[in-house]
Amino acid sequence: MPSVEVKIPSNETKTERTMTPKDTNDLRQLLTLFSAELHQNSRAKGFWDDRDELSKTPAGHVAVDIGCLALAGTELAEAIEATRVPCQDDHIPFYTGQEAEVADTIIRLLDFAAARNLKVVDAMIAKAAYNTTRSKMHGGKLA
Repeated sequence: MPSVEVKIPSNETKTERTMTPKDTNDLRQLLTLFSAELHQNSRAKGFWDDRDELSKTPAGHVAVDIGCLALAGTELAEAIEATRVPCQDDHIPFYTGQEAEVADTIIRLLDFAAARNLKVVDAMIAKAAYNTTRSKMHGGKLA
């Protein structure tokens, strides 16, 4: 798996450093473990009870996957709203609504990825490495 160079601000020296292959591997391991823990909690709270039953047929499996991805989309919509109307989060008040809703989006996606054994962490690292080779604005894209 390719490593990606990311500039990391260092509070101690006020300099930047580049992620090493070990950093990349540590990140991979931590995010994979975190995804598994998120999914374990989601299962313990009953979020996968109906999803497991529905997933027993191919059509149900697809419907569950679409539903999970749509839920992540609703969290992202909530992040957009929290950007439009800034606020502190009700449940974790030391964070803004925007921070909490972006976190919810990532949590939903990592839970889904763990449930479906998707190699999302590896894909993120590979995609980030690929993006470093692309032209400015990816050849003219606006976003």
